[in-house]
Amino acid sequence: MNIENITIETDTSVPKNVRRPRYSNYFGEGILVAGYIFVEMAAIFLLGLAIAHFYVGGHLGVENYYPFYITPLLVAPLLSALRFRNDGLYEVALLQRSSAVIKPILKSMAIVFAGLVLLGFLAGIASAYSRIWFVGWAFSSTSLVLLMRGLLDYVLKQLSDNQIPLSRVAIYGDPATATKVSTALTADESGIEIVGIFSDAPTNSTNRKISGNLRDLIQLGLETQIDRIVIAKKTTTGSELSKIMDSLGILPAEVLLHPNFLGETVNLSGLTFVNQSRLICIQKKPISDWGLLIKTVEDKLLASVALVTLSPLMALIALGIKLDSPGPVFFRQRRHGYNSGVIDVWKFRTMTARECTNEFKQAVKDDKRVTWFGSFLRKSSLDELPQLFNVLKSEMSIVGPRPHPVAMNSDFSARLMRYDNRHKVKPGITGWAQINGYRGPTLKASQMRKRIEYDLEYIENWSLWFDLKIIFATPFLGFVHKNAF
Repeated sequence: MNIENITIETDTSVPKNVRRPRYSNYFGEGILVAGYIFVEMAAIFLLGLAIAHFYVGGHLGVENYYPFYITPLLVAPLLSALRFRNDGLYEVALLQRSSAVIKPILKSMAIVFAGLVLLGFLAGIASAYSRIWFVGWAFSSTSLVLLMRGLLDYVLKQLSDNQIPLSRVAIYGDPATATKVSTALTADESGIEIVGIFSDAPTNSTNRKISGNLRDLIQLGLETQIDRIVIAKKTTTGSELSKIMDSLGILPAEVLLHPNFLGETVNLSGLTFVNQSRLICIQKKPISDWGLLIKTVEDKLLASVALVTLSPLMALIALGIKLDSPGPVFFRQRRHGYNSGVIDVWKFRTMTARECTNEFKQAVKDDKRVTWFGSFLRKSSLDELPQLFNVLKSEMSIVGPRPHPVAMNSDFSARLMRYDNRHKVKPGITGWAQINGYRGPTLKASQMRKRIEYDLEYIENWSLWFDLKIIFATPFLGFVHKNAF
């Protein structure tokens, strides 16, 4: 595409002081776990491939062994990662204690490779593989995983010594209980940073340990990254806890409860340990650790392939826009993204070039602002293709809740409960709501309410298969729809 002399139209219909995402300079627990899982899986695969190359291909002289050996080479890393995750061996607390996971890792790796042997016998192909290669791979990969855990343990200790936190935790509750929990969580070089202790209970004005109230906690969570929020109250009723959770639901953080709890109306996800402190999980962090790795690979891979494949079509669309009406090719609009931060979302321009106004107005059927060629782009959803660049910039995902203009968000956020909860994940080019027919203008609160229901259903039930289902359905149910104009 020839991008010379292509100008950019920027929507300035919202105030300039709208919050943009601001992230603290810290290592990041989610990035750490996702990255380590990928490196560990790659190491097991590459080690098995190297042994096969030198022994099977070199020493034994077997030609074209690779297509036959690729199946166990791919299955073993996947099974080991699933097994480790199921056993909780990717918990940060255990990643920091390599000596405590030696026996569990030995057990898990033994089960993985024994499972491969069983699958081989059931398929009748076990005898076709070199036994020396298999045994050598099993022992060497187990040793490698233990070595990697030891190195990671050392690196995490260095990060802790240099006061680079892995996890940022906020505590909310009554001052006495919250202070005790804070002390327990930060003991023994845990790599945890307490970003603040928050309370709505009456406190002594001289108590400098209190950073603010619940509203201050939420504001901090919208401005910086908070990994976990611990509710630490001496006594907590179910109705009180439900109200707290309604407020905290907009933040993409794991919410944990200190075991002083009176009530039965809140869903509990199970026990978890943070630096050996036993806590109850009431809200899981959406798309974390293993899921974060899968989602990132999915987005980068599909966006890159799509851009390469569709670049000729995008060039033709750019030419069509130029021939249809004067003005820029691209349109850039400020919309809410992950954690309610504001991002610039790219689209092909579908309306006539005009001076921007301070009033946001949704496009409607037979809108006179829409050009002839722009109408075609909107009906086919081809105007959304430039958002693939937003995906590569990690501002959006291929699949997720559709991002809404800032002015539209401000309106519906004040009118609908749980509206902002849809910002707990990155927005997407396509989504579950769009597949189910909720796309196009949302002039009524009832229309937006249904869209929110589908968006939250997607966030709460995310999986790779869910994403693939939406992606495959999009060309038939998402791109072309009666509500698109």
